[in-house]
Amino acid sequence: MKYFFIPGRNYDLSKAELISVVSSNIPSVHNFEFKPDYIVLDSKETPDAIARLFNRLGGFISCGVRYDDIDLILDEVGDRTKITFGLSIYTDKASKYSKSNIKDVLEQVKDLLKSRGVSSRYVIPNGLLLDSAQVIHNKILEKGFEIVIFDYEGKQFYGKTLAVQDINRFATVEYDKPYTNKEMGVLPAKLATIMVNLLGLKIGETIWDPFCGSGTIPLVALMNGYNVIGSDIDPEAVAGTKKNIEWLAADNKLNSVGVNIFQFDVLNPDSRTVRDLRRTTIKGVVCEPFMGPPQFKPLSQAKANKLLVGVEEMYKKLFETLEHIKLTDFKAVIVIPSYKTHNGWLTLSLNSIVSKKWRVDSNLVERDLHWKRSNSIIKRNIFVLSKKI
Repeated sequence: MKYFFIPGRNYDLSKAELISVVSSNIPSVHNFEFKPDYIVLDSKETPDAIARLFNRLGGFISCGVRYDDIDLILDEVGDRTKITFGLSIYTDKASKYSKSNIKDVLEQVKDLLKSRGVSSRYVIPNGLLLDSAQVIHNKILEKGFEIVIFDYEGKQFYGKTLAVQDINRFATVEYDKPYTNKEMGVLPAKLATIMVNLLGLKIGETIWDPFCGSGTIPLVALMNGYNVIGSDIDPEAVAGTKKNIEWLAADNKLNSVGVNIFQFDVLNPDSRTVRDLRRTTIKGVVCEPFMGPPQFKPLSQAKANKLLVGVEEMYKKLFETLEHIKLTDFKAVIVIPSYKTHNGWLTLSLNSIVSKKWRVDSNLVERDLHWKRSNSIIKRNIFVLSKKI
């Protein structure tokens, strides 16, 4: 069966995330087809399994089943007598679909359903696409279906949406948790989820975030079924992360997972903690170091260089510690910042941070990965590293 996935605005990140999650969770033979606006997965997995997999992702807007004929979607209405449906259109000829054209298509579907004895109402998209809020608010997937039209280079196929991104889930982690230190910067929950998924681990394996801050990475990792070790130099951050995890657990969003949050100074690692870490079964590190407070205008080169020196020092010591822990079959997903200055962007070389024992995972990442909004002063460069055997 063929499934479509609609990526978010960071296509390369989304693509790498999907490859990683599918490779580690779908044992059967599968194939990808990568298009500029969507990705097709050919897999023997059931629609329910694909929907569950999608709900673990951070970088995708929706997913669904691909069909060659729209009638095949209508055939699945079954014995339902009343439904709500909607329409989204992905195309390289947007001018072909005016608002009146879209309404005509919706009316045609409505008439076809009526001929089958089904009463229906439809939701008109904003532009060509229904957004996640419209789908969720109108309960389209529960009460009916969303038809997706793919129209590229004069060829059409159709889709029926299985799941849309749970925007409330990410908003809850970012804005509703009891502890947040905005002065230290806030890692977006969607990006934290993508980073965790880039490790390609199996559910139940253990992840360490050595700069846990307010705990965004531990929270999304726990929600996806991983065991978590989190640490930070700041005792307030450690206490805050523990509080946030207790809040998450109280809201019944956690599966059966293990958690250990403690204070740890990466720059001055104590031997006892390193020894304890060596006894764990950590399979991966996911982290974003302190990159300075939020910035709202370009920095001076001196200030940017000072911040980069701090980041470089933290990473050098972290990877020294990882060598002492002597982990095998191990990956790391890290953020290296770039700062916008009055004279352009400044960043660090990966070679200044890690030894030759580490390599960028080229099987997963074909292009440089980064997360940046149009007006960002700090760009997050994301690296997926594997330790050479």
